[in-house]
Amino acid sequence: MRVILSRNQKAFQISLFLLAALGAIMNLIGSPTSTMIQLGFLGLIIYWSNRPPTWLQRLVSVGPVVYRQQPVKKVSAKKNRKFRVIDGNK
Repeated sequence: MRVILSRNQKAFQISLFLLAALGAIMNLIGSPTSTMIQLGFLGLIIYWSNRPPTWLQRLVSVGPVVYRQQPVKKVSAKKNRKFRVIDGNK
């Protein structure tokens, strides 16, 4: 599904992206240590959301889901039914 944007919306979106990129670059230049720490945490969160470690899965999961099986009815090989003749005109 593709969203069609008007010319004004495209210009606003591009300018907003450029301002965000400029702010990120200025933040990186001003205090590189804190920016690297924030980027590291962001990368760790993205990595863990894609490939969660087993200890985190055990910590979050409620428990194994147990499905109850329906009792299977045994079907006898030969059914005891009364013989019926269907009347028909040929």
